[in-house]
Amino acid sequence: MVATVIHGIDRSTTESTELLRVRVAKGERLGKRDLFGVVSPYCVVRLERPDGEQIDEITLEKKKKTRDPVWNSILTFRVTRQCCLKFFIFDENKIRKDALLGSVEFDLSTENIPNETRPPCVYPLKGGRHRNIGSLWIGMHYLPSDQSPSESTSDLQVNNSMPEGWEEREDGNGRTFYVNHIQRTTHWDRPSQMNGV
Repeated sequence: MVATVIHGIDRSTTESTELLRVRVAKGERLGKRDLFGVVSPYCVVRLERPDGEQIDEITLEKKKKTRDPVWNSILTFRVTRQCCLKFFIFDENKIRKDALLGSVEFDLSTENIPNETRPPCVYPLKGGRHRNIGSLWIGMHYLPSDQSPSESTSDLQVNNSMPEGWEEREDGNGRTFYVNHIQRTTHWDRPSQMNGV
């Protein structure tokens, strides 16, 4: 059985929460060429309360020198319908502060998010320094309570972490696989800290 890491609101809360599965598929036409060449974008996914208080923040891997990065990352958040989910796209800059290319924001109280998996949709980025800053492909759906991860595996955060250089992903059919970025291989079986495969 694959353990799902759940980000967001703590399981012990008294608030009425739901599980939201988020797929950050890819970016398109992000930024533009600058003095140092093509952008090296990365995505920051932030969950906030209605008052702007940050609940959780996840940074997806940086993609070097591309305007069309593919992350295909699946994240699961414990949320309330009052939360706000924000996606920020930054361009890594080794000399100065990383530049914000743009962002996409979802107010979960007003968004019509389905209860079943649907293909990702395209959302234009807003708020960057340039007018044509690109777009982000995102898919979201609430997990029905009978499909929620089991109590025994729902909040594995630190104890069951993967070896360095490994990443958990989900393919288009919902199957989980594991990427070894060091050896550039993929595996169906979850690696352990011991074997590191």
